Amino acid sequence: MPPGVNCIYCGGSTSGVRRGEHVIPEALGGTQTLRCVCRSCNTAFSVLDKELCSRSPLSIVVQQELGTKTGMHWDYNEEYDIALEARILRGFLAPVLWPQLVLLGPTTLFLFDQEEAESVGLDDYANAFHNLVHRSTEQWLSRRKGIIWERIRRQPDRGRFPPRFFSRHEYADWKRGMTFICRYLDPIEREQIVHAVRRWEPDITRSTTATSLGVLDPETLLSYQQDLILRALVKIGLNLLAYALSPTDVNSTTFPIATKYARWGTAGTPNLQNSGFVTGGTLSESHCPTDAHKFELVYSNQLWRLVAVFFGGRIGTCVHFPGPQITDYVRYEIVAPVKSKDWTVYKSKLHLAPRAIRTLWDDLSVMIPSMPIRHRGSRKRVEQRRRGK
Repeated sequence: MPPGVNCIYCGGSTSGVRRGEHVIPEALGGTQTLRCVCRSCNTAFSVLDKELCSRSPLSIVVQQELGTKTGMHWDYNEEYDIALEARILRGFLAPVLWPQLVLLGPTTLFLFDQEEAESVGLDDYANAFHNLVHRSTEQWLSRRKGIIWERIRRQPDRGRFPPRFFSRHEYADWKRGMTFICRYLDPIEREQIVHAVRRWEPDITRSTTATSLGVLDPETLLSYQQDLILRALVKIGLNLLAYALSPTDVNSTTFPIATKYARWGTAGTPNLQNSGFVTGGTLSESHCPTDAHKFELVYSNQLWRLVAVFFGGRIGTCVHFPGPQITDYVRYEIVAPVKSKDWTVYKSKLHLAPRAIRTLWDDLSVMIPSMPIRHRGSRKRVEQRRRGK
């Protein structure tokens, strides 16, 4: 798409745009871009993309399918009322801990996944982690390298958030010189954190307690804003229409309500009933190819409906937004293989009876039917602490 046209969202100049706005977020494996979105709008949409891809239920599938380690999932320790760094594994709704040191004042807690640790031996696991932590802190004290300081902007819904020192590496990937992350909420004194971590010594034999830390209601692991999710979906729908057609057909003049809603979330928003995540029946009926996303855009009664099915039908969404019938075509079907530009667009003039679609926001097991619920006590975590410290 040629540069230099006006932005389809705000009408501003796009003359300096090079990389362009991804039609579907890059975090979902999107590769096609639009050069008809200005830098300001493109930057503003990062908030929407992050909410959809890193915080909504879609983020679980993204992590599993693409190996993305966003660190935006938390486990919860009821004893200490703390949120913990965790990751999602296929087949488990309860999260699995990253190995981490949590700094509770004078006490340092060492927390990790028991199954992973027992596969190599608790002592070997703890000592290997200790050695890597020690090297990392020495490197930071001498050269100010080896530690990434990451202040979070939004606390998890459940639990306090004291500073923690961890790495997004499974044991098989541990190696000398790997980088650690210190994540914190409130301002900290970095030197004090480093010295506290250096003083930690593992003590597996004397003070081991095993508890099941999985949260009983896995939906609460996800803290996301519905309005941002819906704006992100409307934005994807407009991007797809602009990709399939042109910015002269899809812009702030032809789609004034939808473009303003996607860009600013302004008052007078579109009717968003029957919008959200869809149930399993809709996913199976989409016949989405493996390793691809499939999008269906249908026009009816001055509304466009976007049904998006991601990652071969593992999870899907639906959103409605107002706009005109742009051409004689009233139905577009776009198949977008993950991390590929080999997209296919099908167009139809037929007014097909719309499929009944049920949306929901709060049932993770229905949103992601490919992720069966297992007994939430089947994954045990181990909490280690030195008594009297």
